[in-house]
Amino acid sequence: DFLGAEQWTWFQSALANSHARVNIIVSGLQVHTDRFPNDGNVVEEWSKFPESRDMLYDMILNSGVRSPLLISGDVHMSQFLRKDCIKSIDVQELNNDKTKPHPPKRSLIEVTTSGMTHSWGTSFSSQPKHHTWPLWPYSYLVSRTFMTMCHFVCPWNEIIIRRLGQGEAMVG
Repeated sequence: DFLGAEQWTWFQSALANSHARVNIIVSGLQVHTDRFPNDGNVVEEWSKFPESRDMLYDMILNSGVRSPLLISGDVHMSQFLRKDCIKSIDVQELNNDKTKPHPPKRSLIEVTTSGMTHSWGTSFSSQPKHHTWPLWPYSYLVSRTFMTMCHFVCPWNEIIIRRLGQGEAMVG
């Protein structure tokens, strides 16, 4: 198991007791990726622990939090990832009763923040197909243009994170 029982219990309790508009869930490893090559030696990620990743998704989906946002790192590139998930209980019910409509999907967004000023190699992607002709010039241009625009439009000179004390209310 990727996390111990005490960590899972704490995480589930933190989600269940949250009244935040946005829940930021931070992980040192990427959560959504299924990376090439998948030999386990290139990079650590949650996909190497499929049962734990499924448990993470289930806890987030079943907790009722309004806007979960996954923040990850440790891959020396930036990425925005989305995974459309279905609660495992809904999948089980669908398997038991084929006449039921498909359950709604919930998008979970992940932002990988490593290296916001550069990307893997010279492109936005770690996929080898994006580093070969004819995609390489296009992916390089898109990556450079996107990052340049981000720096001008959203300079993010500072980010302030503050924990609300007991009795304080969130404004906004």
